[in-house]
Amino acid sequence: MTAAGTKKRPRKRKALPKPPRKVRVAVYAPPINDPEAMATLGNKLTAAAAANTGEIKNPEYIPALTTAMTTLTGDIVAAEGGTDADQTALLNATIKVHEIIVQHAGWVQAQVNSMAPADAIKYIILAGFQVAKNPQRKNLTAPELSNLAPTVVHFDLPKVDGAVMWFSEVSTDGGKTYARSSDTELRKGDITGLPSGQTVSVRLRPYVRGTGYQPWTMLSITVT
Repeated sequence: MTAAGTKKRPRKRKALPKPPRKVRVAVYAPPINDPEAMATLGNKLTAAAAANTGEIKNPEYIPALTTAMTTLTGDIVAAEGGTDADQTALLNATIKVHEIIVQHAGWVQAQVNSMAPADAIKYIILAGFQVAKNPQRKNLTAPELSNLAPTVVHFDLPKVDGAVMWFSEVSTDGGKTYARSSDTELRKGDITGLPSGQTVSVRLRPYVRGTGYQPWTMLSITVT
């Protein structure tokens, strides 16, 4: 109370500014059954690294990508009218190039994480990648996965009436075994410490008040 007997109005607190949205690398790799397109992307990335050595310093995965590209180029030629063994070798070479491209994208992401947005965008483009578009919020009907940062997978969850908790489990051996991961009361969460460049299986399910655990939703993603 003030001396005049009136209540003192509380001061309005200024809202803190929101941190800038992190700029992310988009990996729009072609399908595994298109080795020529995969080779085109691989050549683009190695050429970008060679042309911008002043900015892209000591890219960890470019030497391995260059070696894998040499193998893929040779296997593309050998597979034309070749044997089943040649086709298998081509598939394996294409998968290898794709894995290294994802690993290189994770390395690029790690370089830009501490940069200002404008610098990060410039760096990603110089490296030969595209910048991921900021997704618009949408009403989900099923769980979705996305790469949040190197070795981190983010999940978004749909609204389920009566759900009090969501549970997630992750597998790094093709779904043979699963380990318990993040449990959350929210409709989103992160799974950390995953192997970069490897495809992992993730399953999620809610616990619904009155009916219990619901069936698992099975998903997979290649980790950046």
